[in-house]
Amino acid sequence: MAIIKSNPKKTYNWEVWPQAYFDLAIVGCDWLLDELLNKEYLRSKNSKTHKPIQPVSCVILPIIYNFKHGIELYLKALGILIGGEYDNKNHDLINLLNFLITKIRERSQTSKKDKVLKILDEDARLIIEKYYFGTYLFNNQCKNRSDVSNQAERYPETNAYKIPDTPSCWRAMSLSENKPVNKINVEQIKDDIIKFYGTDKRYGILRQIGADISFNRI
Repeated sequence: MAIIKSNPKKTYNWEVWPQAYFDLAIVGCDWLLDELLNKEYLRSKNSKTHKPIQPVSCVILPIIYNFKHGIELYLKALGILIGGEYDNKNHDLINLLNFLITKIRERSQTSKKDKVLKILDEDARLIIEKYYFGTYLFNNQCKNRSDVSNQAERYPETNAYKIPDTPSCWRAMSLSENKPVNKINVEQIKDDIIKFYGTDKRYGILRQIGADISFNRI
């Protein structure tokens, strides 16, 4: 661990940057859902602005990467809000979640603390584990390989869970449930992002906890 003090002038950026990663992940989900509904499995003919060279399902990789990087930044941002420090060498989402839970348990004295800890330890952990172990992919339902460096969707070769090889597996697109990416699990991924982040009308888990910390409610 490399715990360092955060620059107070950067606190706003710590809160805004992860939201931008979440926003882009949601935009990606909407685009991919539109392509899948129009059955453009191999080459996009429907897009007005860009026609991808690779199978449209490959877009799930940057979608998940943006979501997971947003989670990492937001967990660190919440730690900064409550303690003014973060681990700049740590990219392990479960470890960062546990670190945040410890900080809140140690430093918060409000009556809302137990409720927030329960949300983090149950609701947030359940979602994080899905992307930490790669079980968002239908062809991977084991938890024997974790993405401790938060890089599984960033590099083709990591020690994390196996991403389906391209192009063969990604070309085999359908709406059936036995494919790596389909309409059903793209909708689930989008729902997970919204649960964490929220929308313009309501706060998700992390944004709500951030607001509670900022207004000294926990």
